[in-house]
Amino acid sequence: MPRISAVLNVRNEAAHVAACLASCEGVEDVVVADMESTDGTVAIAAAAGARILRLPDAGYCEPGRQPAIDAAAEEWVLLIDADERLSPGGVERLRALAAAAGPDVSAYLLPCPTYLGSRLIRGTGWGLDVERHPRFFRKADVTWPSTIHVPPCFTAAAVDLPPDVDVALKHLKFDSYEHAIAKFNRYTSVEADERRAASRGSTPAEAITDAVAEFGRRYSPDEDGSLSLALSMGFFVYRFLTHMKTIERSDWPSDGVPAEASMRTAWGAFLDTLGAAEHEQARAAARYEYARGRLDAAAARLRQAVACWGSDAATLSDLAAIEMARGRGH
Repeated sequence: MPRISAVLNVRNEAAHVAACLASCEGVEDVVVADMESTDGTVAIAAAAGARILRLPDAGYCEPGRQPAIDAAAEEWVLLIDADERLSPGGVERLRALAAAAGPDVSAYLLPCPTYLGSRLIRGTGWGLDVERHPRFFRKADVTWPSTIHVPPCFTAAAVDLPPDVDVALKHLKFDSYEHAIAKFNRYTSVEADERRAASRGSTPAEAITDAVAEFGRRYSPDEDGSLSLALSMGFFVYRFLTHMKTIERSDWPSDGVPAEASMRTAWGAFLDTLGAAEHEQARAAARYEYARGRLDAAAARLRQAVACWGSDAATLSDLAAIEMARGRGH
């Protein structure tokens, strides 16, 4: 049967690394590539039997990906982060996938359900329809770029496994909302540095446009409720900060600053995006109440949406239908 190396890139992951390694029990080889940890990460990993590769701290993991992969001893590599857990029975399932792979297959994209604390994020840009990543692959077939958030290249196909497959990487992405914001602040600094190094400038208009678009792409309250609002606003700020930190690195040039009218237009577009989503959520909640005979609650939910976010044709139509039903005594 195919043999597997588990490869981790870590820095100060003493709280996570033992559980991560335990989830990979059964692989033939474990490489922990450490970027100058100052906690007990290295000692914990070594005690668990991992080989330790010491790398300089680059501030993010991508510069260490390829060196860590190159250090793997086996043909197939499971690339797993310390805040991820391989599903029970996952090693043998991966071994079966490797055995079934022909020469035209370099990699498998694994489902990666994402969590904030104990809360599964069902949408907001992280649903299982999008969170599948190439984490199991032939060592010889991969080239991993050192640029942050740039995907790897493979010499042959990367097979996309369906969300309901019986192997996954549970991603404990954020310990808390505070942890998420700290990550956003760190990563936006890295991205701003990379933009400057690549001679890619930013403008205030880009900052606003990208922030509004990011919010609109992610916001899905029907799936994640208030958590979706919190994370989507976080990514609104993420896009804005990336551009503004890039501008800061050019010593705050005064050209390109939007006029007040342009800012009002951009803010209006943002509110329109938020309002449309809130109206949709209100209609869904009203349908739920209506189906259970709670017509007063259904009408109140729609009136609240109109009061907060203005008139919406579909919302007003639903409200009129509910009021008519209330008038009939249903």
